[in-house]
Amino acid sequence: MEHTLHVGRGTSFGAVTLFPVWTNAPGLNGFDWSGAALRVAEREGAPVVGELVVQNTGARPVVLLEGDLLAGGWQDRMVAASTILGRGDGRVVEVVCVEHGRWGGEQAHGARGRRGAASVRYGLDRARHPEQSRGGCDGDNGGEQRDEQGEPAQQQVWQRIGRFESERGGTKSSSMLDHLGRAPQVDARRLPGQRGVVVGIGGVVAWGEMFGSTAGLASRWDGLLNAAMLDAQLAPAVSTPASAARHFVSGWAAMPAMDTQALAAIEEAALDSLFDPVPLEHGGDAHGVAPIVSRRGKLSLSGTRHRDRLVHATVFNTAHPQMEHAGGHA
Repeated sequence: MEHTLHVGRGTSFGAVTLFPVWTNAPGLNGFDWSGAALRVAEREGAPVVGELVVQNTGARPVVLLEGDLLAGGWQDRMVAASTILGRGDGRVVEVVCVEHGRWGGEQAHGARGRRGAASVRYGLDRARHPEQSRGGCDGDNGGEQRDEQGEPAQQQVWQRIGRFESERGGTKSSSMLDHLGRAPQVDARRLPGQRGVVVGIGGVVAWGEMFGSTAGLASRWDGLLNAAMLDAQLAPAVSTPASAARHFVSGWAAMPAMDTQALAAIEEAALDSLFDPVPLEHGGDAHGVAPIVSRRGKLSLSGTRHRDRLVHATVFNTAHPQMEHAGGHA
């Protein structure tokens, strides 16, 4: 059965226009999306900027997504790559700092469904793909994650957070969470069966996200709205037309990585030749979790699948002014 995406009517809030997205693809069940069972802490003895220790204390597998914000500890962080932690599973996860003015405090962090601004997440995304390595921040002498222009990932993230500091005024600890707290609050409701959203900023589609279940979208919904309204502070109050959202979703649906059922059945060695010139990453762990990456024209997708089910995917419009230029306006 061919999986399809359907985009609904948009709703505008100043510079932000939200379009609901539905899919007939099978859902992902049995997972905890809330993060309530996660115990997140600094590494004992000598905290590392680019790493945090996470432990699943609950009975179900927990989904931790790229772009999730982890507040507290020695410094607020943002998750660099999505992962699923099985029952009782503990591991070190890769993060980037989003609070430049603090290094010290408590051990524990909190995960509450908050999301980083898409313009900042795109800086990290383009640094991670296609080349991957470790990145750092203040006081970190480890290797640096770099993008295709050779710019460290952490520098990308900070250049983009720096826009809010310069345009909207600095905060006590230069934290993206402080800037998110300043963004206007909106009351936008999810619709029955909705699994994704397309976000227009300043009259142009900026990005879209798709989740493996309605529960997944619900768990990050408030964080997505907050992040969209933050990016909207640097854009004109212009609505995005429905035609632009439909065009975006048609291109998104055509990306090979969206057909995760077919992707799961393909031998790893055949990926590059089958989908050339669209590069894909394929990997995974014992739990059947694998990253998926796809590029098509001005669209850049990165996400995670669990066996033959999509867990989460973000598609950026790389031509949007806030994605293309760290200091630009829409």
